[in-house]
Amino acid sequence: MLTTPIRIRVFSLFAIWLIWEVNAQIAWLVPEVFTPTSQIFAGLAEISVSPVFYEHLFFTIFATGFGFLIAVLSGTIIGIALGAFRIFGRALNPYIAAFASSPKIIFLPVVMSFAGWGTETKVTMAVIGAIFPILLSAYAGMLTINPVHIRVAKSFNIKWYDLVRKVYLPSLRHPLLVGFRLGFGASLVSVVLTEAKFGESGLGFLAMQYYGLYAIGKMFSVLAILFALAMIANFLLDRFATRVPH
Repeated sequence: MLTTPIRIRVFSLFAIWLIWEVNAQIAWLVPEVFTPTSQIFAGLAEISVSPVFYEHLFFTIFATGFGFLIAVLSGTIIGIALGAFRIFGRALNPYIAAFASSPKIIFLPVVMSFAGWGTETKVTMAVIGAIFPILLSAYAGMLTINPVHIRVAKSFNIKWYDLVRKVYLPSLRHPLLVGFRLGFGASLVSVVLTEAKFGESGLGFLAMQYYGLYAIGKMFSVLAILFALAMIANFLLDRFATRVPH
């Protein structure tokens, strides 16, 4: 049966659902957490007819998407620059790695001191969450580019922007795709955590509201929507990467 990637994905998803549902029905392990699928679908059907839900959904998508786009542009540019001027890359890499490995939530008080409690804080946290995986992926990809390709391009007196467009970016397609995927996930997590802790709107705020009301089915339906958003974004990024010439 498990002879194709699609079959493995379907089988894995079915196995996870089966384990979840059996545990929810027999209430063997943490029954407060393992909610039956029927309750999750009922919660999803209930919140999907509420206009307020779509306001929260739009807020999370906007903050995550806008912050992710900023991180894509800035992280790619900085990563390429550090890879092109390697002495600066070697000098700054320890600092970047230290910031990248630290939990991004520690930046929230500083961001709130400058940006307040509004949308700017969520967007900034999305940028902070996404920029480091993208930057490090771009920098690592730059180190793997064959120097012969760069020398050949420069021998034709190529402009710097053509060097980036025709040599660097095509060679960085796969490393950047990995960085984009990791970056979007980190961006979404940063926004949802910010909403859950200090927000007044967004899916993170909505999930915590349902948790406070002990509406576990609705809470899991919100989490399922967040999971679906991450899957859709990953699919779109993969489709985009396949259309970029190598």
